[in-house]
Amino acid sequence: FLSRYSLYSLIITTFRSNSITIIIDPLKIMLLSMIKVRNITFAILITLSSTVLHAQRSVEILPDVETLYICTDSSFQLNATEALSYSWSPANIFDDPSSRTPIVTPTGPTLVILEAVVNGIIRRDSVFVQPTAPTVSLSSDQDEDVCASTTVTVSANNNVENQGISWEYPEELYVVDSLSNRIIIQPLRTTQIIATINVTGCEVKDTFIVGVKPPLVTIENEDTVFVCKGSDITLAASTSSGFSNNLVWSPNINISDTTSVNGEVVVTPTTESIMYYATYTEDGCTIVDSVLVQVDSLPENFSEITLTEDKEVYCEGDTVIMESPIFNTGRFPSIKHKWSATLVWPEEGQDPLGTWGFETPDSLYNLIITAQDSATYQRITVNGACIDTAMIDIPVIPQKEITILPDPAIVCPNEPITLTAEFEGKGEITWEPEEFINGPENQKSVNIGPLSENTEVKITVEEEGCPSEQTIMVQVVPPLLSLNTETVICEGQSIQLNFNPLDGTTYQWSSPDDGNFNSTDPTVRVSPNTTTRYEVTAQFGDCPEETSSLTVNVIPPATVNVNPASLTICPNEEFTLIADGNAPSFAVESYEWQFGGSSQSGDDITIRTLREDAIFTMVYRVLTPNGQECSNATAQSVIEVEEQPEILGFEVNPDSATTSGIFLGESVGVLADILGSTQDYIFQWMANEDIIDGMGINITDTPGEDTQYKLTLISPNGCETSEPSPVVTVIVPRYEIPNVFTPNGDNVNDFFNIAYVGIRDITAFVQEFQVFNRWGQLVYDNDTPATGWDGNVNGNPAPSDVYVYKIVVQFPDGTTEENSGEVTLIR
Repeated sequence: FLSRYSLYSLIITTFRSNSITIIIDPLKIMLLSMIKVRNITFAILITLSSTVLHAQRSVEILPDVETLYICTDSSFQLNATEALSYSWSPANIFDDPSSRTPIVTPTGPTLVILEAVVNGIIRRDSVFVQPTAPTVSLSSDQDEDVCASTTVTVSANNNVENQGISWEYPEELYVVDSLSNRIIIQPLRTTQIIATINVTGCEVKDTFIVGVKPPLVTIENEDTVFVCKGSDITLAASTSSGFSNNLVWSPNINISDTTSVNGEVVVTPTTESIMYYATYTEDGCTIVDSVLVQVDSLPENFSEITLTEDKEVYCEGDTVIMESPIFNTGRFPSIKHKWSATLVWPEEGQDPLGTWGFETPDSLYNLIITAQDSATYQRITVNGACIDTAMIDIPVIPQKEITILPDPAIVCPNEPITLTAEFEGKGEITWEPEEFINGPENQKSVNIGPLSENTEVKITVEEEGCPSEQTIMVQVVPPLLSLNTETVICEGQSIQLNFNPLDGTTYQWSSPDDGNFNSTDPTVRVSPNTTTRYEVTAQFGDCPEETSSLTVNVIPPATVNVNPASLTICPNEEFTLIADGNAPSFAVESYEWQFGGSSQSGDDITIRTLREDAIFTMVYRVLTPNGQECSNATAQSVIEVEEQPEILGFEVNPDSATTSGIFLGESVGVLADILGSTQDYIFQWMANEDIIDGMGINITDTPGEDTQYKLTLISPNGCETSEPSPVVTVIVPRYEIPNVFTPNGDNVNDFFNIAYVGIRDITAFVQEFQVFNRWGQLVYDNDTPATGWDGNVNGNPAPSDVYVYKIVVQFPDGTTEENSGEVTLIR
């Protein structure tokens, strides 16, 4: 990669990181050797196993040449590839030395240098601008005239390194190659070549004549001629001299003669395609022209067309498949087919040629049709020069055009009708359905009926096995009346009483509720203000008349009442509002309560959580059964909520009663903190769901267990406000009696006494404390209640033994408990 350039400056720095940076100074290279070098910085990373070479992006001067030739005393616009900034030098010869596309006007040969910032790095490129008066002269590698089709090279000698060169030559000239400074040609006749050099407007030309000797031979046939196997074809050649005595055809295969007076020969190829050559020699030149004779053929028995179902005649609509013998398509890759059909009896003015009934493309080998009319089907097959035409006749019996009269066929319910068929030609007749045919069914006229509903009647006429059909719908006169079934309307609306009237029917309308109403309109519309009954009689031809009636129900404007219209309640007191509308039974009514930004459907509403005044609005709508709204009405109920005082909390004395608790038998005080007036209110206190004395803002109580107090404020209207207090904890006394003690003076278990919790004064707690020895003698009688028995009797230590005790305790609430048992004294 680097061998193309002469390196003038090479700096190599080795770092401890085992990396090497190579910087090539392209400017110095150019100045030394005048070789155009691109400004590329290479970063080479050397590792223990590989070397990686990276080229950073550069800047280039356009046009991309080393020396740029321009016309003397002229200017030229240079261009550069994309960069952040540009600096051209020498600056005095540029109109804008900082432009990407400056115009340069040199005063003489000048080295132009470009410095540009690319990716934050200064890049350089240069071009040598040479003002020059261009010159050009043409020369050839052939000094004399040449034979036709000889390869000749014409070179353009110039002083601008082939810049701005262009060539001119005849369109029919065969050009082997064309480069900037030469052109290689194979002329058939003397040819003029022109080279033009244009350097920034200075243009010079030179002309060169390539002389070609006159001998020339031309085969007058196309380059490739086609002939079908076994057929003859004439090949003809002419010479530039007009004589053919030196003209020879080759090869001598299937050819009439290799020479001829007029240059024509006849070839009869058999199986293979052959390239024939016409060779003409004169004036030392041997000229050759060639023609390819391509031999084509067709498959064997190709003209035979058979039918998968061969019939004497075909019915219109039959599917007909036309086939020919199978052949190897690989041997005939270029074979093509074209089908067409010619009508046997075309209508007047009709083009008989077409693709009648084709179901497959007309370019396939075989053909499928749907029979329409009698026609001759033809397939033309072409394979190169071979053409084959195959034909087959398809006779078709067309469908008969059958008309059934009367049309329309209309009959009264449960009556018969006579139908008559009209058609051309002959055929066997069959009428269907058989169950409704009266008399012979093979006649053109039949009697059908009696019929109670619409019935499709079909006639089939068969000629030579080809059936033609026609049907007619015998319409039984439908019900003459189709009265409106949606008979509910809003007051002020109109309604159509009857739909789908039958043409030719007379109608007579009247009303027992409206003596002024009378109409013969089949689709009469009415606008009654109240519910009204209408009657009608309909008559069609000789059919029995029909009578009927309908009642139009009219919905009056909506009204609604709400009960109660006003109400005063306690906060969260349950109440029910009921709405009553005036819709008649045949109408649909809709109730919607609107309050506080929400809504609820139904004719009543029950509320349980109202704490402030509210207005409940009832929107009442009346609709027809099909959902059309007739009218609506509104009513309101005003609900006032009685204002209640608020129990903010409770103060408990002592305040430790709700934390550490109080002892059983102690009293507690509870004071309520109330916001608002309580005048004429009843105060009701409860302790654990039991009503206790207390009619004021505070109470005092002696609880016997953990207790929560609740205060209920009852207004003169019976409204209640309740709030529970914090739980007061009651400490119930507990005690244990030991079964052994050791009065030995070591201050450990020296006394026999009750171990207790939950009482302040044991002297008030222990009512009786007696100890007896095993002989029943009293040895201790609660003499020292604060400490218990010290194990002495009359000041003397009692002996170690088992003693019996009786202890009676009384709880703060007045209840007592008696205990007895044994205690062992150990010394």
